[in-house]
Amino acid sequence: MPKRKCSFNVSLQAKYPFMKQIKTPLDVRCEKCRTEFSASHSGAGDIEQHLKSEKHRNADRATASSSSM
Repeated sequence: MPKRKCSFNVSLQAKYPFMKQIKTPLDVRCEKCRTEFSASHSGAGDIEQHLKSEKHRNADRATASSSSM
């Protein structure tokens, strides 16, 4: 029997305000790096994995350096 899928919910939205739900509760968009991905596997774990990605870290650094001017 398959396990149930995780979804992006209100508590995850509060913890990660830069993440937005898109088409379905399973799909998430990161507003910092403009990446869309699924949070259906492990919910918060999928988001944490995305935060460690090279694309997100580069976008995070670019945002930090441009706002410090």
